[in-house]
Amino acid sequence: MSSVPCVVDDLMGSKVTRVAAGRCHTIAVVKGRVYTFGLNSSGQLGNGTSQKQLTPSSLENCDQVTAIFTGWDHTFIVRTAGLLDLHPGHSAILRYPMLLSKARIADYLSRREKMDLIGDLEVAFSSLSLLNGSFLYEDERRYKIDEKNHGVNLDDVMDAMNLLGQSSDSKQFSELIVDGCKESFFGKDFYPKTFISDECLRGFLILPWLNSFVSNLNKDVIERLHIPLSKAFKQLQPAQQDTLEKWWKLVPVRHFNRIVSGLVAAVSKSLERNPDITRNLPLLEVLTRLNKLNSSINKIPFESFYVDILSEKVDLKMDYCRWTAYNQQGRSGEHFWSDFPFILNGPAKGDLLHVDASLRQQVMVSNSYVNLFGHQVLVQNPMFHYRVRRKHIVEDTVTILPQVPLETLQKPLRVEFAGEEGEDGGGIRKEYFMLLFQQILQPEYGMFNEDSESHLVWFSGNTSESHEFKMVGTLTALAVYNNVLVDFPFPLALYKLLLKQKVGLDDFCELHPTEGKGLQSLLDYEEDNMEDVFDLMFSITHLVYGHPTEIELKPGGKDIPVNQQNKQEYVELYVKSRLEGGVNGEIGKQFEYFRQGFTAVMKSRLVNLFQPRELMELVSGSENYDWTEFREIVQYDGVYHASHPAILAFWEAFQELNQEERKKFLQFLSGTTRLPVKGMKELKVKFQPSSPTALPVAHTCANILDLPNINNKTEMLRRLRISLEHTSGFTLV
Repeated sequence: MSSVPCVVDDLMGSKVTRVAAGRCHTIAVVKGRVYTFGLNSSGQLGNGTSQKQLTPSSLENCDQVTAIFTGWDHTFIVRTAGLLDLHPGHSAILRYPMLLSKARIADYLSRREKMDLIGDLEVAFSSLSLLNGSFLYEDERRYKIDEKNHGVNLDDVMDAMNLLGQSSDSKQFSELIVDGCKESFFGKDFYPKTFISDECLRGFLILPWLNSFVSNLNKDVIERLHIPLSKAFKQLQPAQQDTLEKWWKLVPVRHFNRIVSGLVAAVSKSLERNPDITRNLPLLEVLTRLNKLNSSINKIPFESFYVDILSEKVDLKMDYCRWTAYNQQGRSGEHFWSDFPFILNGPAKGDLLHVDASLRQQVMVSNSYVNLFGHQVLVQNPMFHYRVRRKHIVEDTVTILPQVPLETLQKPLRVEFAGEEGEDGGGIRKEYFMLLFQQILQPEYGMFNEDSESHLVWFSGNTSESHEFKMVGTLTALAVYNNVLVDFPFPLALYKLLLKQKVGLDDFCELHPTEGKGLQSLLDYEEDNMEDVFDLMFSITHLVYGHPTEIELKPGGKDIPVNQQNKQEYVELYVKSRLEGGVNGEIGKQFEYFRQGFTAVMKSRLVNLFQPRELMELVSGSENYDWTEFREIVQYDGVYHASHPAILAFWEAFQELNQEERKKFLQFLSGTTRLPVKGMKELKVKFQPSSPTALPVAHTCANILDLPNINNKTEMLRRLRISLEHTSGFTLV
């Protein structure tokens, strides 16, 4: 026999007025007639046999029943033809269970029956059984509980809790509910090993909709609600955790997001008081399970798991260094924030990636020395020193880079332009990458094509040498590795493919807006005359060195017309051919060579934690210019200060510059027009005084501007524009 409750199907739809149960048998009364079922070893079912009865069977000549009683293996029935109503004594009356529902709570609130509502809330949330029986569907879904059905009407839970939250007594209700949970969900009686049904897991779906789970969080609520709930999850048996996770998979987005947002909010609130990870471990462990689940179904955005305040409250760079050292030593037992990288936002992951690169560079520098008789002797150049000619930058790069060992690429990069005196403190390599990518992405090299409308580029599909694309991938990673932003006008699709994510029509529309719009209009067309209107076959034309070449999207495609039934397939194959295929798969090969070059340098495990847009901003930054913020972040040195006449003259002159001139000034100052992921505030700009007769001079390695000490706006503007016209080349100042 199973101890798991099940529905008595034979009585479905019947109004059962009385029920009694013995040791292993049950009696029910329907319209005055008696139905018995269960074990019958002592004849307790009253059917004249001792055979067990698995389904309810009515007793003949036994109607007008007014009361029933059962013992261990006994049955007592009271019949009457009159109106007599016999019942047990007062102490044995079974009161109707105080199961909660949206309607019941709404009724209490509408009638302002506060004390009755408090009583029901207190009783229901103090009892695991009553809580598991609350807010159920009214139909058969409430009975057939399995891994695909939990039986809880979560929208009713949401609405009911919102009603309580909108009440003027919401705080009292919340405290009452949380206190009640101490006796049920968070109490000593919560012992999952004894659970006989998955019904006992329903509370994990209900409790996140408490108003205090996401609103007005404080230390007390987190310690009384969020942490105990997380610990309760950890107490569950593996099979029970699996069932709950399957329920989480099936719930609508709003309910899944509620669980995540509540736990993330709790972590964030805890960090405001104490950055210690230990007290947050129960929350983080549940978030880990939820994130893993979400990664497999993409239910909510990955950004929903980000704890944005983390980088403000925790020294993540130090945490990552300690975490790296700890793992390299093979130790275990200590916990770090770096164990939970999914809660890091894009800027935080970018910071850690640069820390990881710095650690690798330090290792390579250390390997350049050997200990000889107690002295550190330099046996090789600790830097990757790179000398190129400005006018032959692509030619020199193509010649030199393929010959550089991978180990050397891991060293800090120092670039030298032949015939120029500048020493690379960061500014020269910024200009190197800027000039190189400006040239190498041009159509005349035949490697990439630019869309005339979006001005984004993609792999050309022309037959080219594999090492050229591998080199571009290496250069891209080398820029990131050395913390240099590059103007890299590829669409988001490139970063999706690098992260092994699928690309689709939206990505194609970003690269080729007009062409993509045509494909979308094909999908939107619902008329029966599609073949006549569009006249398309399963083929596509690629331009190879400017010459059109037609290929089939699938075998026999030139003879397969596009119609209403296969248009979705056509669009998918078309997009795949344009972004990942090409003639003889040449586009796909070119991307693969690019990927090989990129991953050869960017070996950090952190790369795969980025989302495509985050990786794109890591490579090329952003153009979200906020010039007001730019003025606020500038620091002043020497006699200069925010109200100094020369500084006021500069900002008045700066206001006269148009957007393109301001971008050019940014390039003049920092070596690039691109902004770091965190925006202007990451630039760390400093203005320092120079001779009243001098032109403005920038030190791009440190974002320092030598500003002439003059207070005439017109003269300041004139000199500034002269400097902006001479932003290339390095000489010693």
